[in-house]
Amino acid sequence: MNLVRWLAAGVVRSYAQILFSRSLLVGALLMLATFTAPWMGAVGLLGVSATLLLGRGLGFDRAATEGGLLGYNPLLLFLGMALVVEGSEWWALAPLGVLGVLGIHVALEGGLRYHLRLPVLSVPFVLASWLFLSLLVAARGELVFLHLSTVGVAPLPWGDAFLQTFGALLFLPHWLPGLIVLIALVVHTRIGAVHGLFSLLAAWGLSRSLGLTDALFVQVLGFNALLSGLALGGVLFIPSLGSLLLAVAGGAMSVGLGLGALELLRPWGLPLLTVPFNAVVLVATYALGQRLGDRPPRLAERVEASPEETLHRFRTRVQRFQTAVSVRLRLPFRGAWTCTQGNDGEHTHRGLWRHGLDFEVQDRAGARFSGDGARVEDWHCYRLPVVAMAAGTVVRVVDGVPDNAPGEMNLAANWGNLVMVHYGVDLFGMVAHLSPGSLQVKEGQVVSAGQVLGLCGASGRSPVPHLHVQLQRTPVVGDPTVPIAFHDVVIGDEPTSLSREHLPAEGELIRNADGASALAGALAWPMGFRMMAEVETGEGARWREEITSHVDLLGRRSLRSDRGGVLWFEVGERSFVIYDHEGSRDSALYGLYAALARVPFDSARELEWDDLLNPRRLSSSVRTWTADLLAAFVPVRSQPIAYRWRVEGEQRVVLGEAALPRGRALRTSAEFQGAELTRISVDNGSRALRATLEVVR
Repeated sequence: MNLVRWLAAGVVRSYAQILFSRSLLVGALLMLATFTAPWMGAVGLLGVSATLLLGRGLGFDRAATEGGLLGYNPLLLFLGMALVVEGSEWWALAPLGVLGVLGIHVALEGGLRYHLRLPVLSVPFVLASWLFLSLLVAARGELVFLHLSTVGVAPLPWGDAFLQTFGALLFLPHWLPGLIVLIALVVHTRIGAVHGLFSLLAAWGLSRSLGLTDALFVQVLGFNALLSGLALGGVLFIPSLGSLLLAVAGGAMSVGLGLGALELLRPWGLPLLTVPFNAVVLVATYALGQRLGDRPPRLAERVEASPEETLHRFRTRVQRFQTAVSVRLRLPFRGAWTCTQGNDGEHTHRGLWRHGLDFEVQDRAGARFSGDGARVEDWHCYRLPVVAMAAGTVVRVVDGVPDNAPGEMNLAANWGNLVMVHYGVDLFGMVAHLSPGSLQVKEGQVVSAGQVLGLCGASGRSPVPHLHVQLQRTPVVGDPTVPIAFHDVVIGDEPTSLSREHLPAEGELIRNADGASALAGALAWPMGFRMMAEVETGEGARWREEITSHVDLLGRRSLRSDRGGVLWFEVGERSFVIYDHEGSRDSALYGLYAALARVPFDSARELEWDDLLNPRRLSSSVRTWTADLLAAFVPVRSQPIAYRWRVEGEQRVVLGEAALPRGRALRTSAEFQGAELTRISVDNGSRALRATLEVVR
């Protein structure tokens, strides 16, 4: 029975992959479209089933067979074979077709995807079809022409040619299968449908201006333009206005390449098939992948998801992790310090140097020194460690400037002893007024984040011991400052709040998240980790779910459920982050995503922080579908959520709350007992889920 379920899912997803989808519904619709011509439908089903079984028997990638990636090229090949093979020829040519397309697919997968980072698309189908037709010509001694199938349904008085173009994707250029294909496309992706339509219109306009026949466009050129627009604008690139323009260009290019390829293939009697689509998409993807810098149209990191998923994942990631500076920076000290002069400060942070920051240490009573403060040693920050804000290279070191007595300044050596580190492109960080003889690095030395650079002092223009920090675009000491911000900053004393990105204000008590939390162990989830979840919904449904931890070939970490679904996460030095969740909302993985999207590692007993969720993870409605039509061009913000935790003895509870559209509220809870996650719950007012978790030893 497991084999039957596996084969059924793999076959249906093979149909879905024709539209770059993994949806069973989309696959079922496309399968239905092929059976409008029963003989073709049966042959296609037989071919893809045989290929998947052979692939499983030979031990090919299980994910590729289950997801349909190994089956859509054989499906296309056998749909075409149904048009030209007759009688006894099947016994010899059908097995050759299975072996040929499978071998070509696997070989090209290695060459294109793993070496050039390009998708294999339908190149195996084209090559296998040409090889197959050549064998047929050799057997018959005459050219074989690929006449497309007919369906015994009267033409429509309107839109017939438009729908025929969609049907031609399956060798069925007629309105009925075309309508089913169009429905499947809209079900899968509204963004992709918009891109495909614009690409199709561009190709149609060009073909009309060139005086091409409607039959040539519908049966050959149109579906190539449609696929080109869908792939470029909605699948391989992150949807945007730039991707729409790329789709339009791809549609027009497919017409030009198609006409040229037709002339080249005519002497050999070989059909055009999807040559223009493959050529346009592969060339454009490779060429745009060579660009330096991050600019639209941007290549998608993963192409398994729908364009809507790709777009919202990208936008949520940008909103969650994009920073005002190009490098994530930590505060340049250990423990809690107070900002004593912020940006646009009243003393020295003015004009070109307005983005500077000064820090000192205060005691519980708010005093910055002990006794009368007459000696530098009386000041609490004096000779405390100053550390690197990120990994980088030391480019400037100044030492030997003596510390000033409190109240005095050395204006001849304004910055005093200092260390400047190159943190990124046009990004240099300087810490100044360090104590002489305390510097622990030299120019040219590579430093790691948090590495000690020197000790706080009172050298230069420093009437009292303090630390001056600034960012600038050049390594020249004294050059103008640029905006600065720090990441994972804990603000205030109990209760405290954590900011993902923070510009310290004068008078604020701040520190780095210290990473000292039992949660780091509870959320480590190393490869091979297993836990069982007893899940219950608000409607009373119950089930058990086994969850295991995985690491893929690219080093990405994930949790996977035996009920389907995957949750992508990362464990850092100072926080745990869930990047995204794929799968049903009736799953413990969904509960983990909503309740623990980001968890800082810190020793505070009370802590508050905020984050953003992907709105598509929270609802799927007609309103969401409608919004998808404009999502690539009208920005949709991610869903804010506020978290806090409380600690009672060995128990720590992480609570989340978010205001959802239409007056609803999302409330989440995650309970930890010591270093173990024991329970999660999610309730959005109309859907509730609770899960009790137990680690499998």
